[in-house]
Amino acid sequence: MPGLYLIERVGRRVPLVLGGLWQATWLLIFAIIGVALPPQDNPTAGVVMIVAACMFIASFAATWGPFVWVIIGESFPLRTRAKQASLATAFNWLGNFLIGFLTPYADDGIGYAFGFVFFACNFVAAGVVYLFVFETKSLSLENVDIMYSDPSLSARTSKKWVPAGYITRNERDDSYWQRRHSAVAANGGAVSKSIDEKYDGKDADTSPERGMSMHQERVNDERRV
Repeated sequence: MPGLYLIERVGRRVPLVLGGLWQATWLLIFAIIGVALPPQDNPTAGVVMIVAACMFIASFAATWGPFVWVIIGESFPLRTRAKQASLATAFNWLGNFLIGFLTPYADDGIGYAFGFVFFACNFVAAGVVYLFVFETKSLSLENVDIMYSDPSLSARTSKKWVPAGYITRNERDDSYWQRRHSAVAANGGAVSKSIDEKYDGKDADTSPERGMSMHQERVNDERRV
């Protein structure tokens, strides 16, 4: 539930960056305590390590656990989304298998110092999101493609990007759509209508939420969702 609230209220980038750093911090504490004060000799150290593990789990469940699947579903181009999402899912399960397979060997070899490896992975993951993942909150899939295709935009400034025809990401600019319709009509052409425009002048939902995160396709001026 916290993840569902955060993803549309706060966005994608901030929870992922803060979640990655939070997880990295507690994994670092876990590794340091485990190496410096082995829990089998220091019961208090064992309690601290349990708390550190619980804090990591809480953060992962609210941020990286659910958010990664949203990023996979939104970020890839429409033309190749299915294949890329399949590859991302396959590598996720491959990573899970490798962690489960290699952890006993790592534990035998370096013990609790293995926590430093997970600390580094979470820290790097937070950096990757900060530098490369765009903020896609309240954008349709088509607008996500347009945003990623803008060479003047960076991940750090992507939150300010607003698609054409909108005042903000949640507020349509009705005058833009009226001018667009008038210009096309003046040229004698048919107006290609999107799902977040009025259709037939009556029964379309023009709320910003209608256009959020939906796969829109236009075939012969008919709408498919």
